[in-house]
Amino acid sequence: SNLVLFNENKVIGLFRQAIENDWLLQKNEFDQPNYEQESEPMPAHYYIYAMEAEGKRKIVFRFEPIEGIAVMETLVIFEALTFFARTYLAEYQFQLKKQVITGKYQQALKRQQSLLHGAQTRMHYLQTQVPPDEIANIIMANLHVLKKEETEVNLFDFYRDQNITIKLKKEWSPQKNAELYYKKAKNKKLEWEQAEQQIEKSTLLIRQISEQLAQALNITQTKEFKKFDQETSFINSGSKNNMNNEHGQPHEMFKLFTCNGYSIYVGKNAANNDQLTLKFAKKEDLWLHARGVSGSHVVIKHKNKDTPFPASVIEFAAQLAAYYSKAKSSSLVPVIYTCKKFVRKPKGALPGQVKVEKEEVLLVEPKLPIKDA
Repeated sequence: SNLVLFNENKVIGLFRQAIENDWLLQKNEFDQPNYEQESEPMPAHYYIYAMEAEGKRKIVFRFEPIEGIAVMETLVIFEALTFFARTYLAEYQFQLKKQVITGKYQQALKRQQSLLHGAQTRMHYLQTQVPPDEIANIIMANLHVLKKEETEVNLFDFYRDQNITIKLKKEWSPQKNAELYYKKAKNKKLEWEQAEQQIEKSTLLIRQISEQLAQALNITQTKEFKKFDQETSFINSGSKNNMNNEHGQPHEMFKLFTCNGYSIYVGKNAANNDQLTLKFAKKEDLWLHARGVSGSHVVIKHKNKDTPFPASVIEFAAQLAAYYSKAKSSSLVPVIYTCKKFVRKPKGALPGQVKVEKEEVLLVEPKLPIKDA
């Protein structure tokens, strides 16, 4: 806008000199009636809707009512616009946070599925390959016909009653090649145990991550995120390891030991004990704890419901329970053990506190396995 000074019908001054075209104005052009078609008046009502589109909630501003329930209806345009802007931005932030959370769980789920597939593939290979110790025995039975510097030989396989081609290192003697296959046989047992553990870990985490992903996808309000974070503390407590670590998972949440092919988990603190006993352990697992003193919960994962836990494995786990307790310095410590289904948490109990309904007692020396001591 500008201020124009006329002398009769001639412009003699402008308030804003930069608007040069105003020097050409004619006084008689002002105050003329507008014969152009008047624009339609603004609508009298304004509506804000929260609508579902492609699985997401969408905030929509409308001048006319549409199908659905309006979250706001008003006659005041500024009130409508203010509410729309606030609601739209809040919904955008909600969807962004939900996308980040679900994305992390989806990434973690994909990672565990890949690890599970790799471990299963490895176990299948170990099951179908000719056992290395049998190859070694075939070599030893044919030392009289083998020569050094051979890269492979075709020998009779008396295990399968057919010929077998065996690869050899040409710079090694037949005896040393046999030693190599005996060593591979020992490594095969270790690989088998590692694959079994990985399958157990990944299967567990796939179930837990899938459950929590489903919970995250069902969140509809921002205030639910706080409750969700509290209820999913088991996965979240290891989220940096579980979602970003190449090696993760239960052994990152708890201390892990093995004995005769059994996996044994030890809680790290009171809250971690609750996670181990109440969320990780299954009812058929064996639960142990040093009697009468505070200490770590210990869980032996069952392998077969029809197979009882070996006494040597129970004693090994009991020694761990004694070692990770306040009675660690004692020469002998009573340790209780029972099926996890007989362990429950009373209402209002402090972290780590549980009630055992049925138990047996074993007296052991507190100690760690030599490699972990």
